[in-house]
Amino acid sequence: MLQLLQSLKISLLHTGYAKLDTAWNFDNVISPFTRLCYVTKGSATLYHNNRTYTLKEGHMYLIPSYVYNTYKCENYHEQFYISFFEEIRPGLSIYNLRSFRYEVPLKEGDHLFFERLTQMYPKRKIVNSDPKAYSHKPQKLLQFNKDNAQMNTQRYLETQGILTILLSRFIENEPAINSNVSTGRLNDVLVYIAEHLNQSLE
Repeated sequence: MLQLLQSLKISLLHTGYAKLDTAWNFDNVISPFTRLCYVTKGSATLYHNNRTYTLKEGHMYLIPSYVYNTYKCENYHEQFYISFFEEIRPGLSIYNLRSFRYEVPLKEGDHLFFERLTQMYPKRKIVNSDPKAYSHKPQKLLQFNKDNAQMNTQRYLETQGILTILLSRFIENEPAINSNVSTGRLNDVLVYIAEHLNQSLE
């Protein structure tokens, strides 16, 4: 399992700072990437994984990839946001391996990581907050990540480090739990295959 976790790859898509009002109101959103935000002012609500979260100042919130979610702002709030792809091995996500919390208090210094990413990537901000406007157009950003890694290794490694630290705030040490038995068995198969790719099939 540790070997799988060590192969984690994270690819930044968006980062920025948003001031959002009642127009931030979307139902049944599903994205192929993970979204993470840190609220600095005001409040809003977020619903996914059968739970409603009240977005509060000084807290971080995680929305896993391929999870239906709904969010709404009844008045006004401000947030730093990040979206990224994560992958352990082809077809296997870190969400297959570990359980996650989706709301955590900001630790000392965490706000600096958000600020640093927005400074490093000022052109990665989301101009239109409607998910339909940006959810299915990540390929250009992924190509930029590849080019950036080749041209500026220091910047690439710093980005990976920041994203890994922020994601680690949400991880629990227990294995992932899935209430659906058939899906859970499929998950076990995927993990087994990923752990034994170097061996011949019998």
